[in-house]
Formats: sequence, structure tokens, C-alpha cells
Amino acid sequence: MDNVILRTTLSLTWKLLAAYSLYILLRGHNEPGGGFIGGLLLALGIILRGYIANSNTTEDKLRDGYTAGLGLSGVVFLCLIVLPVVVGHEVLKGLWTSVWIPIAGKFSSVLIFDTLVYLIVATSALYAHSALYTPGHRGQP
Repeated sequence: MDNVILRTTLSLTWKLLAAYSLYILLRGHNEPGGGFIGGLLLALGIILRGYIANSNTTEDKLRDGYTAGLGLSGVVFLCLIVLPVVVGHEVLKGLWTSVWIPIAGKFSSVLIFDTLVYLIVATSALYAHSALYTPGHRGQP
């Protein structure tokens, strides 16, 4: 990218999007938002960062760890489903601790679930973008 103003603006914008996505994630299990919207915002920020850098290193790293990340997320999801049953509650019942997190409130299994959704949505959106993106097509860098 050879436009200095656009490059400078995008370098600030992607950082703001990444920070805002974390805020949406932490706030989201008590109010609207959460893992899905936060993950999309994170993916958008990383895509903008890729346009600034003019490189495919993000996509290359993503392809290497995508299936391992999905497998690990599946195992953690399974634990989140089974853990409430083990302690005597219904399946997928939210479990809270007394540990307080500033924006999110009390640490809970719901926050873990939202964080996994956040990571899966972000990596899936980045993976889809890297599969569909063709450099130089329609004036893209």
C-alpha cells in the first residue's frame, strides 16, 4: 500500500478494532454482543493489518494452526458441556466463581464459552478471507 494517509489511518484503526473486540467479548455474556460479534471485529482488524503489511504471513500462520485450534476448542466445549452435569446441574448450565474481572463481572463458564466462540469466529473469518482473497483483484493491494 503506497498511500501514506490510508496506511497511517489503517494502522490505528486495526488496533482500535482489536481493542473494541475484546471489550465486546468481555461485556457480551451479560449484555448483547459477545463472542460472535467480537470475533468478527477482531478478524476485520487483522484483515486491515494484512492490507497495511502487504503480506500473507497471517494467513500462512492461520492455515498451520486452524485444525489444531478447532480440535482444542471442541475438547474445551465438551468439558463445558459435561462439567455442570458432574457437579449436579443441567447440561450447559452456567457456573460462576467469586473471581471478579473488571468489565466482564464474575469469572464463569459462560465467559469461557464466549471466548471460544470469539476465537473460532475470528479464525474462521480469517480463513475464509484468505481462501477468497486474490491479491490485485479489483484494485486491492
